[in-house]
Amino acid sequence: MVDLPAGSLAHRAEQTEADDGEVPFVPLQAMVEEAERRHIQRALERAGGSVSGTAELLGISRKTLWEKMKRFKVKAGDDADMMADAPRLVQAEAGRV
Repeated sequence: MVDLPAGSLAHRAEQTEADDGEVPFVPLQAMVEEAERRHIQRALERAGGSVSGTAELLGISRKTLWEKMKRFKVKAGDDADMMADAPRLVQAEAGRV
């Protein structure tokens, strides 16, 4: 099972299914938006949080990427895994690891 963000429509539908046993119908748009949000987050991670690099990876303009990030509430460099690794990465760059 995929771990869905707590506020997403897909997550709410999954909770409904778990609560009453019925399989809910999730609108296609909600599923597409969730996939797009995740893809943007992965691209940001791969580009090291760089919006320009992420836009280039995705083949879209920076303006379009910023609009999508705003709509999906995605922040550059705000990923928990990236933040958790930051001290280790800084130490590695300084030659301490």
